[in-house]
Amino acid sequence: MIDPATSQADVRVDIGCNHHVICCCAMLDYAATQAAAKSPADQQLYACVLGPRELSFNEMKAEALALTARALPRENLVKKLASKLGWTAV
Repeated sequence: MIDPATSQADVRVDIGCNHHVICCCAMLDYAATQAAAKSPADQQLYACVLGPRELSFNEMKAEALALTARALPRENLVKKLASKLGWTAV
């Protein structure tokens, strides 16, 4: 498990960015990932990496989202996310 609080990189809080292998690698070793991300496809995914880890607005946003998720009932959270993303609830 990679803990964002102890990772080496900040990654944009976004459903499309949270699970790319390049983001995970940057969180484990920021400098090596930055040096290795050379291809255009790598660069497109590397755009999710905000930079070396520091206390940032990104971290505060992630913490606020986590607090909100814990406070809402699970069913309500799924409906709100589906609505926000424009998905039709089944």
